[in-house]
This record gives sequence, structure tokens and C-alpha cells, in this order.
Amino acid sequence: MSQALVGTKTLDSIEELRDLLAQFDPKRCYFGRWAHKVSGLVKSLDLVLPSPEGQMFCIECELRWKQNSRQGYEVLLLHCDRSVIKLGFEPVGNGWLVSAPFPAHQYDSDETRFPQGFHAAEKMNLQQRYFRDAATDTVHFVAITLAH
Repeated sequence: MSQALVGTKTLDSIEELRDLLAQFDPKRCYFGRWAHKVSGLVKSLDLVLPSPEGQMFCIECELRWKQNSRQGYEVLLLHCDRSVIKLGFEPVGNGWLVSAPFPAHQYDSDETRFPQGFHAAEKMNLQQRYFRDAATDTVHFVAITLAH
């Protein structure tokens, strides 16, 4: 287990969200959610935004966003490296430990548990990491990330 960052940030616009997402590893994928559909796992941000909710996955982190009432976004970052705090995230809690990555299963697009239209352009090599509170050793977040 290594030191990690769980942090939040409020953004005022979709442009700020785009700029923030561009600061992470270029090998990434996205998942967008609307009230009536989901994007599935896609590699293009243009297929996801302007979704009111979504996630970005890359090798080091998962970033989740949700639109707030001011047309801005609340962002949660689950990152393996605490040094990304320089991106302006407010830390949640006093200390987080992150597990080594474990394989994550990607279901087929015809799986009945997903909404109609769920798809991935291709199978992606996904993994999951557990973010545990250093004081209590309790898992609070499971982040989906991409494998190397």
C-alpha cells in the first residue's frame, strides 16, 4: 500500500472540466451518464461531455464529476500519488492507502444488468484499486483504472 490522494474540487464550467481532464495521462477512457442513457466506455471526451455525471479512468487515477446546481461541477479524484494535490484538490480525510491494482471484469454489451445502449468500442484492460482510510483501515472507495 502506498500514500494516495482522495480529493475534491469545484469547477465553474464545462471548459474548466475539459482543461482538468486534459492534465492526466493521455491513455484514458471515459464513461458518461445522463438521466436516460449512458455512454459506455469510450476513448473520446466528445462522446461524453456535456454529461451531467461521468468518470475518467487512466493508469494512475479515477476522476468522477457531477454537475451541481450552478451549472458547474463537483469533482472527486482518487489518485495513487498524493503529489497531484498541486492541481488544487482539497484533500478528504487525513490519510489514504491505495492497494496494488487487481484485475477488473468488463461485461459484454449484451449483459442484461446494464441499460440499453451500453457499449464499449473495444475491450479495455481495466483494473481496480481500493482506497483505504489509513486510521481505520476501512475501504471507502474502489477506483477503476486502466492497466499499463
